[in-house]
Amino acid sequence: MGDQMTSDEIVMMVAGLIVAGSETTALGGMVAIMTLLEHPEVVDAVKADRTLVPKAVLEIIRFGLGGPGALPRYALADFEVGGKDIRRGQMLMLSFGGANRDPGYFEHPNRFDLTRDQSNLLTFGFGAHHCLGMHLAKAELGAIVNAVCDFVPTDAQIWPDLIEFEPLCTFPRPVAFPIDFGS
Repeated sequence: MGDQMTSDEIVMMVAGLIVAGSETTALGGMVAIMTLLEHPEVVDAVKADRTLVPKAVLEIIRFGLGGPGALPRYALADFEVGGKDIRRGQMLMLSFGGANRDPGYFEHPNRFDLTRDQSNLLTFGFGAHHCLGMHLAKAELGAIVNAVCDFVPTDAQIWPDLIEFEPLCTFPRPVAFPIDFGS
């Protein structure tokens, strides 16, 4: 039928949007809080200057949300990468987490750094595979960063042994994320 989607394709698209729009928010919120609590100097800097919230959001996306996630893509032509032959039509699992921690692109990639250039993050994709929810995700993470700065004490501690996940598609779903807010 040309450019029209089939009923099955529409159902898959809607299901994908629901998962991408809700589960990633829960996981992203947890990772944002965890990353901020592990970097209290960043929380202090953002508390002092809220114009840093967008930079903190992008660095959380680069540093914390890279994770083990991967997206399937299919080669449009034969090519070689890293000494391996890739054939047209072959599925590749592309790790945006690996790309966002690439030492060939990011200086000190394992350091959380609000001053770095974050203009080419691959997390939300590009072109035809650009994430429809990118702006919403950034706004949600911005609200989370502001909330952490507003009410989470600097001495709050995560209880990593009690964090629980359950699998959901390519994302782990957080089901328990206990935090000790101190005295």
